[in-house]
Amino acid sequence: MIGETLDHYQILHEIGAGGMGVVYRAHDSQLNRDVAVKVLPAELLGVSDDIARFHREARTLAALNHPNIASIYGFEEFQSSGALVMELVDGPTLAERMSQDPLSIKEALSIARQIAEALECAHNHGIIHRDLKPGNIKLREDGTVKVLDFGLARFLAPETPAAQNEQSSTASDVISRSGTIVGTLAYMSPEQARGSKVDHRTDIWAFGVVLYEMLAGRRAFSGPSSSDVMAAVLKEDPNWNALPQDTPPSISRLLRRCLAKDPRERLHAIADARLEIDEVVASASAAQPHPRRSQSANRFRSLLPWALLAVVIAVIAVVRWLPMQSRRQSQPHLRFSINLPAEAPLAPPSAMPLAVGRSSLALSPDGRNLVYVAFVNKETKLYLRDMERGEFHPLPGTEGAHSPFFSPEGDWVGFFAHDKLKKVALNGDQPVILCDATLGFGGSWAPNGSIYFSTDYASGLFKVAASGGLVETILPPRSGGFADLFPNVLPDNRGVLFSTQAGDLYVYDSQTRKDARLLHGGTFPEFVPTGHVVFSRRGTLRAVPFRLDRLEVIGPPVPLFDGVRCERDGAGQFTLSADGTLIYAPGTDGAVGTLVWLDQAGKQHPLRAPAGDYSAFHVSPDGTRVAIPINNETGTEIWLYDVKSETTTRITSGNQSSMPIWSPDGSAIYYGNWRSGTMNIYRKSVDGSDQTAQLTQWKRSGGAPLAISPDGKSLLVSQSSPETKEDLWILRLTSDRGPDVHVAEETPYLATGYSEVLASISRDGRWVAFTSDQSGGWEIYVTSFPHPGEKIRISTSGGEEPVWSPNGRELYYRFGTKWFVVDITTGDRFSAGRPRQLFEGPFANIPGYSYDISPDGNRFLLVEGADQTKAQIELKVVTNLFDEIRRRK
Repeated sequence: MIGETLDHYQILHEIGAGGMGVVYRAHDSQLNRDVAVKVLPAELLGVSDDIARFHREARTLAALNHPNIASIYGFEEFQSSGALVMELVDGPTLAERMSQDPLSIKEALSIARQIAEALECAHNHGIIHRDLKPGNIKLREDGTVKVLDFGLARFLAPETPAAQNEQSSTASDVISRSGTIVGTLAYMSPEQARGSKVDHRTDIWAFGVVLYEMLAGRRAFSGPSSSDVMAAVLKEDPNWNALPQDTPPSISRLLRRCLAKDPRERLHAIADARLEIDEVVASASAAQPHPRRSQSANRFRSLLPWALLAVVIAVIAVVRWLPMQSRRQSQPHLRFSINLPAEAPLAPPSAMPLAVGRSSLALSPDGRNLVYVAFVNKETKLYLRDMERGEFHPLPGTEGAHSPFFSPEGDWVGFFAHDKLKKVALNGDQPVILCDATLGFGGSWAPNGSIYFSTDYASGLFKVAASGGLVETILPPRSGGFADLFPNVLPDNRGVLFSTQAGDLYVYDSQTRKDARLLHGGTFPEFVPTGHVVFSRRGTLRAVPFRLDRLEVIGPPVPLFDGVRCERDGAGQFTLSADGTLIYAPGTDGAVGTLVWLDQAGKQHPLRAPAGDYSAFHVSPDGTRVAIPINNETGTEIWLYDVKSETTTRITSGNQSSMPIWSPDGSAIYYGNWRSGTMNIYRKSVDGSDQTAQLTQWKRSGGAPLAISPDGKSLLVSQSSPETKEDLWILRLTSDRGPDVHVAEETPYLATGYSEVLASISRDGRWVAFTSDQSGGWEIYVTSFPHPGEKIRISTSGGEEPVWSPNGRELYYRFGTKWFVVDITTGDRFSAGRPRQLFEGPFANIPGYSYDISPDGNRFLLVEGADQTKAQIELKVVTNLFDEIRRRK
């Protein structure tokens, strides 16, 4: 099978083989991960004509999601047999570990405790392992124990009424079918060996056998033949004298209770074993060497004055020593992984509103509960994970959710869904709507009961009571159109941290009611008790020292971890608890993508332009070049990519240039630049003459070019104001060519109480298509140009980024990951047909226009986003992050 493909699993190489099948390492091309594929013997499936049972059993087993359980992802039919797809776990088995050298009591108890955790989770789900043994227990390098093949014995058992009532197959039943024994004899419970009815207590027996073997270094039941082993299991006791002399008495009693041959006398719940081990470990940790006492009380009294003097000296020394020692003895952080349910992975960016990634993780302040945005049945939904028990379940009524955040007490979760800000209690009640929030870009719940939040790309900061009601504007929309995103309330309501769409960190002072920039190059800030602000910067988690009393950054930022997923608008996929536990989604800078052509047949043709963090780009009128703004940590520059020579040349040098559009003859580009602190509009020749003209002299509310009329004399630009939000203005130009171009007149075109953005002028210059939120969501409208008339709605269920076809007979637009086309008729009157979907793909939604059309109308230029549709099933956990931050001061 090596090299073959089973559905979307490519078989790489064999891992091992046994009576229950051959195990291969395989690559899952859909989720881009390696898995273990166990191909079952054909005769096992031949016993039953009902293949659906195997799918049903696999789904039941897939419900087990726990850090100490190797997950089963599903069952795949394969030729005349079938295969189980399972989590791939690297590391030796416990059997291999025990064959090397004896285990210490501490190591054995650590392993046993994790096995008990796994069994406890399974038993709570009504699932019994039935074949627990050292060969089914893996030890990862980070110390995590993974129990394999959970429920496999039941999976392979014939479906009979007895089996349905949790009865196990007898050894002879299975031997007659496959020549193997379901449940290895040395670890079988007496009732299992007899073929009697079994329940969770058969796993407790096997747990005791495994723990005994780890401590004693020998099997509890052995013999020269299978019959002798079975006889020992049924009639003999283990050699208790083989246990180490320093075995804690409570562990010896635990083993005797686990290995009681009568199930009624056996330990009733594996959780009791876990608690017993916890007490032993806690007692060992609490035990400290006692200082030597005086040989007599009289001598102690005679030395008392000298002892008091020594205490005073010691106190002085300790006062001087403690600050240094606390830094020296900081606890190291521990790292491990959480596996999410295969049927409810972390939602990809493409599943969010407008296909732009949002924050997807929220850890309760006490660290006991994790809420994440899952992707289930092609829709997002909030899932809750109990961090102590490792159990997952969905929160009801949270379909369409994103950007979760906890209340200070940890009993409520705020989130956004369907253009509303909502909250839901962890007790399972239905969500409560608090207020409107068009898109939702983060929220933070203050201790006084207020919720601070951001709504959309034209948003400042807002506040609403946690009970709902009147929405208060905290900060109006920022000039230049850069939204305020991802608020984080500071302690004692001292202020609010946030980041802007431009990628800068800010703080709002609740006393002065003013805001100030803290740092250039950072998003998704969160204040931590060490006196730092933790934030994301292009896939790296960083921390910067911060004075809470002065609301100032007081030092340079330092990197903490690389490989932390960050979305295009800066949403960091990480969350922190009050005790310093960090959970994050591994990944890279989600803003990085590559340019590709998509032809009419749906085939992609990548451009050889370098991968980068792009914003709005445009193809030249003759199709030979592409003007591409590329963002980096120092700013944004516009580059020209030559399609024929496949070379890229920088054309601007102002560090903050973006939104280029071509002049009608292709001799120049118009673009926006932030040189003066406000975005102004410039014209740049592209013939190498380096001729640049500044067209506007705006001091406060700047804007960017969006479209130019076919005659080159009317430039449609964006503007913003607190009263009318995002607007469209017309700049009348004196000419359409040369360095002498200047603005003769500035007039408002569309300035309403709604946002009008991302506009495009028709090929005949008589119509403008634009995006507006006047209906409550983003939709496409058309009106006449240069004088606006009736607004004709084009899209029916969401739309943005309208582009006219080169022939003037179609209008294209996108919404999320879908592109639509509308047939239109222009002239003295305008009419439009119904939208129809043109294509859907894993293409990124970038700032401004995220696609363009070739001059012949046959190809779309798009950005293929990194991990745009990738649904992740693994999260990383780091403990004691605050100690790590202190060490990196």
